[in-house]
Amino acid sequence: MANVVFRAASAVAGLAFTLLAVGFFAGWTWVEQLWPFILDETRLGQVFLSSIALAIAAPLVWVAVTGSVRSAAAGSVNLVVMFGAMTAYLLNQSGDRPELRAYALGTAAAAFIFVGAFVHSQRQPWLDERRMPTPLRVGFVGSAVALVLVAVQLISENPHIFPWPLASGSSVMYGLIFLGAAVYFVVGAIEARWASATGQLIGFLAYDLVLIVPFAQRFGTVPAEHRPSLIVYTAVLVVSGATAIWYLLLDPATRLGARPQLRGPEGARGAGPAVPVGGISSAHPFVLGWRRS
Repeated sequence: MANVVFRAASAVAGLAFTLLAVGFFAGWTWVEQLWPFILDETRLGQVFLSSIALAIAAPLVWVAVTGSVRSAAAGSVNLVVMFGAMTAYLLNQSGDRPELRAYALGTAAAAFIFVGAFVHSQRQPWLDERRMPTPLRVGFVGSAVALVLVAVQLISENPHIFPWPLASGSSVMYGLIFLGAAVYFVVGAIEARWASATGQLIGFLAYDLVLIVPFAQRFGTVPAEHRPSLIVYTAVLVVSGATAIWYLLLDPATRLGARPQLRGPEGARGAGPAVPVGGISSAHPFVLGWRRS
C-alpha cells in the first residue's frame, strides 16, 4: 500500500513540475512569481528554469508509471541538496529582502518532502537487477565533476560562465541547482544500477530537448565574452542527448522495453521467458510494480 501511495505522489509531483515547466517556458505570470529572482531573469533564464522543472518531472513520472520506487532514491537526494541549499541561501539574503523568507519556507518544505521520499525509496528492493553500463558510469562521474566545477563558478558569480549574463541571485541559485545535479550523478554512479540511470537519462534528455533550440538560436546574437560558454554548453547538450538516446532507445541491452533482469519468484535470475500480459511482458517493471505495490 505504501508503494501505491508513493507512486501516486510521484505522479502528482511529476505533473506539477511539468506544469511549472510549461509555465516558465510560456511566461505564465503566476508560475514566474514562484521564482524569487524572476525580475532579474532574461528569456533564456525562463527557458532554463523550464528545462530544470521538466528534468525533475520526467523521472518522477517514470517512477509512477513503472513502479521502480527504489530508483527514486538518487533523485530524492538531488532535490534534498538543491532545495536545502536554496533554503539556506534565501534565508541569508532575507535580511535585505524579507519577502525571501516565504520562498525559503517553500524550499524547506520541498526539502523535507524529499527527505521522506528518500527514506522510503532507499528501503525498497530493486525490481531490475541490471547493472549500469561501465561507460555510462564513467560518464556519470565525469558529469558530476563538471557540474561541481560549474556550480562553484556560478556561486562565485563568475560573469561569463553561462551563455548569457546572470544577476547575482540567479547565478547562485543556478549554482545550487547544478550542485544538486552533481550529487544525483554521484549517487547514481555509486548505486550503479540501470533502473536508477534510466530515470536520470530521461530527465537529462528532457532538459536537453528544452534547451537545444534556444541555444542554437543564441549563436547569432551572443556577445563575444559569452560565446565560449555557449559553445561548450551546446556541445554538452548534444553529447548528453545522444548518450540518452543511445541507451534509452537504441542499445538492445538497455533500451526501454528491453526485458529486465528481475529478482524474486516472478523473475529470478535464470528464469525462463517472461509471459506476455496484454502486450506487455509479465516481467516488465510496470506490471511487476503494480503486483508488488
